[in-house]
Amino acid sequence: MISSIEWRAAALDVADEGFCTLMCLDRGNGAPLELWLRTNAGTVMSTFVEGTMASLVSVWPEAVMKEREIHESFGVQFDNSESHVPLVFPEGSPLFGTYPMLKSRLLAARNTIAWPGAKEPGDSNSSPSRRKSLPMGVVADAAAHQGELI
Repeated sequence: MISSIEWRAAALDVADEGFCTLMCLDRGNGAPLELWLRTNAGTVMSTFVEGTMASLVSVWPEAVMKEREIHESFGVQFDNSESHVPLVFPEGSPLFGTYPMLKSRLLAARNTIAWPGAKEPGDSNSSPSRRKSLPMGVVADAAAHQGELI
């Protein structure tokens, strides 16, 4: 795990290995977001998101697309304004600025659509043998959280 302050410098050290992917991870339960970088040579680096993150676009220009995706999905702020251009949810979209990939977000669509993993094949609705789990972003009592749903 690399310090967020050393994020760009660590990327510069492996710049010749080529950019493979950049991803964000939300472990939920109040844990900080994590950024993971993988190079074409297989080097993997990670850091916790703390404040505005250093953009890797100056190291690998192709990283801008992944930074745009991470900003739009998780709300991570980068020090490169090009990384904040909407990619999937344009301005005016109902999901613009909502950061739908955060586990703390309650998604209305998930509350109205039956989740395929809610029960095993062959189970009946009356089976008390196992506790039914809900996917992330779904609350058992959606009416109580109506104002929070996006």
